[in-house]
Amino acid sequence: RPVDRIALEASGAVSETFIDRVAEVAAEVDGEGEALIAALREGRVSRFQSSKTDELDQWLREQGYIDSSQPLPAEERERRTLMEAAGSASAAEIREQVAWLETGLAGNSRSG
Repeated sequence: RPVDRIALEASGAVSETFIDRVAEVAAEVDGEGEALIAALREGRVSRFQSSKTDELDQWLREQGYIDSSQPLPAEERERRTLMEAAGSASAAEIREQVAWLETGLAGNSRSG
């Protein structure tokens, strides 16, 4: 879910002094939590303390704005899809669709 001004205010990590500038950076990165934290660590908001960035990072993770979980391996995604879709298509058709989706995932991870 995207990080917006409301989330930043709720975090308690961003004071009134910095809220406008941090919210602006959040908008520039389309509310992407990890990108916002990276931008803050790179100094995009001057004088914003690293301890506050750490606090915001932790809050965003705890509230689900940044997903800390590791994605399942491709083989496990295929196995689970085969189990869930059993009966709705043949195993070959399901595997073909999974392969197509995995190709898209691989392309996104290279460009993102």
